[in-house]
Amino acid sequence: MNFDMLKQESIIQILWRYKQKEKLSKSDRRKLRAWLLKSEKNQELFDDLSNPEKWNKELEEFKGTDPNNVWLKIRERIGAKESPVKRIHSIWINIAAASVILFLLTGLGYWFIYKNFRRGSEINTDNIVKQEIIVPGRNKASLTLSDGSVINLDTVSQGFLSVYEGISLTKKDSGTISFGNSPPTYFSGSPNTLNVPKGGQYHLQLPDGTEVWLNSSSSLKFPTAFSKDERRLILSGEAYFEVSKDKSRPFVVQTEKGFVKVLGTHFDLNAYSDDMVTSVTLIEGLVEMGKADYDSILVHPGEFASINEKGKLFHGKANIDQVMAWRKNAFWFRNATYEEIMQQLERWYDIKIVFKNHSDQRFSGILPRDRPLGELLTIMEKEGHVHFELDGHRLLISPS
Repeated sequence: MNFDMLKQESIIQILWRYKQKEKLSKSDRRKLRAWLLKSEKNQELFDDLSNPEKWNKELEEFKGTDPNNVWLKIRERIGAKESPVKRIHSIWINIAAASVILFLLTGLGYWFIYKNFRRGSEINTDNIVKQEIIVPGRNKASLTLSDGSVINLDTVSQGFLSVYEGISLTKKDSGTISFGNSPPTYFSGSPNTLNVPKGGQYHLQLPDGTEVWLNSSSSLKFPTAFSKDERRLILSGEAYFEVSKDKSRPFVVQTEKGFVKVLGTHFDLNAYSDDMVTSVTLIEGLVEMGKADYDSILVHPGEFASINEKGKLFHGKANIDQVMAWRKNAFWFRNATYEEIMQQLERWYDIKIVFKNHSDQRFSGILPRDRPLGELLTIMEKEGHVHFELDGHRLLISPS
């Protein structure tokens, strides 16, 4: 076995130890980071390993077959070329035969931990959580109507609320508010505002049938009824849109940095005021993103377009699973800085982040959004890059 093969065997062993939730040595962590940074292919492999639907589909043909073939499939994706069957200890064959799908889903261990969370497994967080458990966000928002009146959607009962400007207003469930359909000849120019605070999320059904899911620390301004020429609203924060088709009335979302214009489509728009870029990711249909009508980009399904802090437009291929992770109740971090990670955690858990010292380390992983904060911190601290300390709702972060 040559040197390259030995390195591949080492990576496989590290992946397995991580799956077993063993604490990795500094040497292991260094090798793992080097392997991830070596090529885009390795990072894509990590993303694929963390995607259960993709792996279940790709490996369906191997179920019920010779476990050696399954193991060879794993080895092929890792990058080993030489047939390893004669060199594999029996425990590896047993693992491949009994739980290959679970092994593949672990990636670097995060999906395995995520699945354990879903089954109710507990992780010891005593070394982090000293005072109280910081719970994840939930459905909560307030609706400010155009006349200035405010409805706290957390406290009002489910069901019909009122008729406002001739349009029925209904709380359909604990996380959905709906405006009844409005006739196309009617227009209300005064905006309503749906405010979703830190630690919240909410689902809105607009008068034209469009559905909007707002992420934490977001707000959406919209009229009770759209004009006959266009459907225009204003977003601050992040939202996922499923736009009702209406060829006669384009759907326009205005943000601080620019706009997104569509006729009918599904897309995610991230427009937090404290982010350096505003980005749209297209799932279905066709959208136009720009700063003005004379400076815009057409975006096709599977692509993103962004406007940076200098007003420059750019676009490329999107990682749909990563962008849509929040809609599936997960965080998806790919070679992210801890500043980027903490920005998301701050919004979702409604905490204050304090960096004692800057860290240039990065983190990759898929983590659940429906678990207490301390459990996520335990996973990240296990990487050995940073140390966390909770002081009430203040999270103190320092390099390890």
